[in-house]
Amino acid sequence: MKSVTHPLFTDITGNKIGITTYEIGKGEPILYLQGGIHGGEVTFFIFHEIAKYLISIENQLNFKILLVPMVNPMAWNQQFYHYTAGKFNSIDGIDFNRNFSDHNYTNDVRYNMSLESKMANIIIEMATPYKILLDLHTARQSKPYLYVEHKSYKNFAEFLNFKMNIVDPLQETQRAATDFSTYFTQKYQNSKYAFTVECGSHDELNIENINEVKTRIILLINELNNNKFEFLKTKHQNNSIFLEPVKWIHAHDSCFVKFEKQSGDSVNKGDKLATIYDINHLGTSEKIYSDGSYMVIENTKSTIYRAGSKMIWLGIKLSDW
Repeated sequence: MKSVTHPLFTDITGNKIGITTYEIGKGEPILYLQGGIHGGEVTFFIFHEIAKYLISIENQLNFKILLVPMVNPMAWNQQFYHYTAGKFNSIDGIDFNRNFSDHNYTNDVRYNMSLESKMANIIIEMATPYKILLDLHTARQSKPYLYVEHKSYKNFAEFLNFKMNIVDPLQETQRAATDFSTYFTQKYQNSKYAFTVECGSHDELNIENINEVKTRIILLINELNNNKFEFLKTKHQNNSIFLEPVKWIHAHDSCFVKFEKQSGDSVNKGDKLATIYDINHLGTSEKIYSDGSYMVIENTKSTIYRAGSKMIWLGIKLSDW
């Protein structure tokens, strides 16, 4: 396994900061695996397990894989108390995953580009040779799920066999081409596969979730090693559910919350979703009930909410997508 550090910037004390990558295998570059674009989204342990496996089969690996476990060193140095908070740039408030563009970084434009855009273009340059792009994240409080950006990717998603697959019909035509996976899906949709994998809850070491994501990625690696893209020619029958997000339930006022349903749970009309505790009505509580049939995609990872905060994300199952 070959390690390379791509220079990103020099901090004010003179330390060189860069993005470290790990390449393994020989032959055609096929799989690009990235994590850590947001601070606190702990996918490192998945990379650790996959790296151990790849090292064990290195001599049999007949294509190239690039692992980038901590792609954004800026985000991982944004810490408050014991919490890593680097989803947004603390200077301008822009999501670190919203800086991608069509031009490549060169020294000639170094004074015309933000550090975040420089990072984004280094990522684009690293990922461009590869045919399959997986961007690993974590999502509030949830089970692992896959974003499926295009209908043409359905068979690929069914092969990966995550229980929940999130589909947003508006993404194919209306979502701005600045998100990482959307950028690659729009630019390379005829020759590349790009997915965002939400690997479980934010800032958490959950062995069950780690093993689920690791197992699916290793399954993909083995299939590519043995048969390349032959698996795309086969219809895969499994329990994968494709969901269209339809609503967030927001806090109507500041409150404390106890969730009654968790990520992956199916709910019907009248099912209890959460219990609300209002500081101005001590000793009493209010129930939130579902107004229809949904699946819980995720809950926001907190028990403390201010008025208008997002609490519960619900989706509906798509039978004909």
